[in-house]
Amino acid sequence: MEYSTDMATEGTGSLKLSLSLSGTAWEEGGVYVDPPTAYDWSAASTVSADVYVPAEATNFLAQIFVKTGEGWTWANSADAQLTPGEWTTVTADLSTLGEIADVHEVGVKVGSGSTAFTGDVFIDNIALGSAAEQAAVEAVEVTPELLYGFESDAEGWIMADYWAGGKGIEYSTDMATEGTGSLKLSLSLSGTAWEEGGVYVDPPTAYDWSTANTVSADVYVPAEATNFLAQIFVKTGEAWTWANSADVQLTPGEWTTVTADLSALGEIADVHEVGVKVGSGSTAFTGDVFIDNLMLNVPTE
Repeated sequence: MEYSTDMATEGTGSLKLSLSLSGTAWEEGGVYVDPPTAYDWSAASTVSADVYVPAEATNFLAQIFVKTGEGWTWANSADAQLTPGEWTTVTADLSTLGEIADVHEVGVKVGSGSTAFTGDVFIDNIALGSAAEQAAVEAVEVTPELLYGFESDAEGWIMADYWAGGKGIEYSTDMATEGTGSLKLSLSLSGTAWEEGGVYVDPPTAYDWSTANTVSADVYVPAEATNFLAQIFVKTGEAWTWANSADVQLTPGEWTTVTADLSALGEIADVHEVGVKVGSGSTAFTGDVFIDNLMLNVPTE
């Protein structure tokens, strides 16, 4: 990484990050800063960064990440699809990023799981946005549509065995937000590094979610599962391109509704996979978490 005057969105300078990605698996690079004194961003509503990738850098994603609070707890924005050969503004909703009155680290990461690339990307203009600076948005009424309720079986969902924290999945009647059934995901996490487990389904025919604005899932972690995060992920389009929601802090001993903004998740008219992952980087845990009520939320006409 180095300071550069090769590209900029404003002024003459930016950060240049050199990457080398194989295109055969998800790989990423990133930059960050730890300010001498923690930032208090409680008066702001968003933080954004401009990211440039060259024309050959197709299927690239970026996200903003932070570490907040006494435990320097990680949180990140949803992945943003980058436009090759152009600057893309990546925006994070601060309400989803933890203790924003105590921000110890902020950074940007950029990567791809399908494009081989060796070259430079550029990052510029990290900016805070306040609610007063945003256009007022009228609340939109939505009609929830149940996708998966897990009332009689796992409905085709399987465990993501590429995440080492997951140890098993089964249909369960131990916990539910509605009805009597849910998915039970068994986890074993060391608490010494970020570890996660997840579940997903590949529907026989790709979903067209173009009329909806969000998708949500209810996630339960027991009381001892502190500092746990969850996110919804999808794979969309012909290339099954990965995208995920921002991390959501889970409330121990309660159900938490995790909601993903579909406008940030790629080609939502062609959704080949949807899943939920759960993890922690600081809490040792061996036990079960539960997932229920995957809902599609369609604006009411």
